[in-house]
Amino acid sequence: EVATILSNLGVNYHQQRLLKEATEAYRRSLELHRATGDKAGIGRNLINLGVSAMEQGDYRPALELFQEATRIQQEIGNKSHLALCFQNQGVVFLGLGCYDQGLAASGRALTLYEELGQRYYLCQALYNQGCLLLALNDLAPARSSLSKALELAAEIDVPSLAAPALLRL
Repeated sequence: EVATILSNLGVNYHQQRLLKEATEAYRRSLELHRATGDKAGIGRNLINLGVSAMEQGDYRPALELFQEATRIQQEIGNKSHLALCFQNQGVVFLGLGCYDQGLAASGRALTLYEELGQRYYLCQALYNQGCLLLALNDLAPARSSLSKALELAAEIDVPSLAAPALLRL
């Protein structure tokens, strides 16, 4: 299906850091999914577009995309993608300096990742929570969150997740 091919093309561009091309591929895929009413496809592409916007520093549009994706993920019951929406919102709120809102979103992501047993993403969410707490100068909870992220990264043997947490401790 063309919409899926375009979305995969967007992912490929994204991996190459060609964010404008990725954004265009995701946008075109989103249009096709909207035309067919494929809510799962719409939700995925909204997340992808939000990540592209976030990585380009366009935090407000990214937040709107993640919020729309959140509504769709809740509607279709995709808890994994819902957790991802909350996690990304937490990162966007960090970028916007809205730390309390970021912590709330991050907390929702943590709860869902724990419920789903998704340890890799749980590790990322713990790291993000630690960064938000550091921004609030809440040092003891920040250290706890970052230490948990570091421990979990070691348990699941993903050094790329351990390094950022270690650097913040």
